[in-house]
Amino acid sequence: MKQISDNLVSITSDVRTLAGNEKLGKAIGSLDEALIEFDALTKKANQGIDPMLEDLKAVLQETRSGLAKIERATADLSKVTNPRGPVLLRLQNVLEETERGSRSIKELADDLKRNPNSLLLGKDHKP
Repeated sequence: MKQISDNLVSITSDVRTLAGNEKLGKAIGSLDEALIEFDALTKKANQGIDPMLEDLKAVLQETRSGLAKIERATADLSKVTNPRGPVLLRLQNVLEETERGSRSIKELADDLKRNPNSLLLGKDHKP
């Protein structure tokens, strides 16, 4: 019983020492301030990313519209020109490049939706 009582007194003393430790109190206060600042920074970053994602959606929509027009023009030209002619081959190359660009923009928008912090921290950053 005496040993248990001594252990309780020792534990209570240790808890009082920790609770009264000025450095520990300052460290907890600093951590709290840092978390508040991080929260504010995250909110600002999200406010900046949301409009950018909307702009990317608009660009993607315009790109799709442009692709449809290019496809129609290519179909019309194929009726008039030789299918292996240089003009048609160049237009097909432009269409393929535009398609790849459209996919890249869509992938970027999807990546930013999944991980908006990558805009600030980089793609390879692991949380």
